Amino acid sequence: SVLVSRDPDAFLQVLRQSLCHRWDYWQQTQPPRLTVEFSLLIDADLDAAAEAAMKFDPFDPTATYRSVDDMPEPSFVAERARLPCRLRGLGQRSHADVGPAAWVGSVNIAVPSFIARESSQGGREPGLFEHLTPLVGDGSFDEERDDFRFRGFIAAGSRVSIDFIVAWQMMAAEPSLDPEGPLALGPESCGHGEYVEQLQRAVTKHREDGRFRRLQERAMLLPATDHRRVAFVNCDSMASTWITACPSQADTIPPDLLPMVAATYLGVEVPTIRPLVGRRIGGKGKYVDPWGVELGLHKDGNCWTWRHDVLKGIVAADVAAAGLDCLVEVISLFAPHIPPTAYTAARQLRPSQRRGLVPDGALRGWSPGSPEACPGWQMFELKTLNVNLNAGGLYQTGRLASGEDLRRGADVREARVPPEYRRKADAFDRQFCGTLRGDTGPLRRALDGFPEVRPLAFGGYGECSGGVRRLIKALALESATRRQRREDFNCLSVKQAQGVVAWWMTRRWGRMAVLTAAQVKEHALIHVAGSEQAFRDARARVPPPDGAADAFWAHRRTARDGGSYAGRGFGGFGSRA
Repeated sequence: SVLVSRDPDAFLQVLRQSLCHRWDYWQQTQPPRLTVEFSLLIDADLDAAAEAAMKFDPFDPTATYRSVDDMPEPSFVAERARLPCRLRGLGQRSHADVGPAAWVGSVNIAVPSFIARESSQGGREPGLFEHLTPLVGDGSFDEERDDFRFRGFIAAGSRVSIDFIVAWQMMAAEPSLDPEGPLALGPESCGHGEYVEQLQRAVTKHREDGRFRRLQERAMLLPATDHRRVAFVNCDSMASTWITACPSQADTIPPDLLPMVAATYLGVEVPTIRPLVGRRIGGKGKYVDPWGVELGLHKDGNCWTWRHDVLKGIVAADVAAAGLDCLVEVISLFAPHIPPTAYTAARQLRPSQRRGLVPDGALRGWSPGSPEACPGWQMFELKTLNVNLNAGGLYQTGRLASGEDLRRGADVREARVPPEYRRKADAFDRQFCGTLRGDTGPLRRALDGFPEVRPLAFGGYGECSGGVRRLIKALALESATRRQRREDFNCLSVKQAQGVVAWWMTRRWGRMAVLTAAQVKEHALIHVAGSEQAFRDARARVPPPDGAADAFWAHRRTARDGGSYAGRGFGGFGSRA
């Protein structure tokens, strides 16, 4: 309870990485009929622990925090939450659901070792319990009969074999299963071919992939402006790093922000702002909605720029750490290519009126074998998005019907960056260089002489565009080829180092993208009357008292905290007994 209240972010990692898996090992030793009752009890306790950390229960389709009266597909979020993080879920599987796969997997490991087996070369491997051969079937697990391994075991009709068949049929009856997966075969062929080892993992993946396909079909039937659908389509592995990656001191999500992060990830109402719904954001702003979308769109306080600069600094730092040359806010990149008269005229205007080209950064120094190698400087432009379900927003939800597919907002924003650069260059040439419409001016020629700008987009869910993933992959390869960087990550080979560095960057960038998106909304709550953030801001703005008043309030604070002055009256004189 102490860890839940003080650091729910770390508690969720303990819950997911350790506590959730302990019962799974026991389920490998007993059939589901003996473990399902206890699995349901454990599921209830683990779900309650997750609810305590996130301030809402994502596994309950009828939870009161959601308006389920007229909501289509009310169980959508609960089913999504049970999926692994790689399939946009919370990664907290139901143990009652894992039981059949755990039992079948353990049978596939144990039973073949009971009897003697012959290899294709004629060798014989003795069994551990050869007296059980009549219950397993003589020669059932010889290599030439590998396709019907469990036929004799099933035909014997033992209690264990019946439990095995029931568990297999229970899993194989699920709809939308891939016909090429391990469950597509009959129970007689359990563990055949590539599924001889790690069958539990293969069966679990087979079932979860089928559930994910069903969830995708159901998502297509939801309205285009349904928050659950938009979140499901846009969230990726970068957006789920708050679940999959352990927090560091720099990117730990505070307790009051974790419910907002979790609710935004699932597309449900944020429980911590329910009392504020309907209140105005600022003097002329819009009103707080149950999902906190308008909080992210509020511009007062310059938090959009702050989030952009934080992410830009992290990207630039990791580019430099990979051994590349990196510059940020490159003002002078195009200056030598602009005529002096045009440059002087442009400098007399404010930057907002000038509208020149100042890329967020530029990098160079790729190794010759890198797929990203190019001559000279390559610009990169970082864009941040906030969730916006309006028709003209980047998530483009308002223009679509329920059956139409959605595009990811980060990818939409990324695709717009190179044309924007070309339009800005043409506008600058026409305004300051006297270039006629349709002609190519000096700034546009200079832009075309550089490699195309690399767009990097981070969305309101913490998701990223394809350009961010390509950059991470290239930087991971660049770092892995350098011996010192491999040693920094304690890796022995280039391939190992590439995977470790790629995950390290994904975790670092993803958690910061998720955290800063939530902090933008938290800052907007300062402008909402009655919020805790507004109270804290008001207290911070009160000037500190001086003289006797200062001593009085210092005493009050000490007494409240139980310090050395606790229990004494003001001025050092306590009350009489």
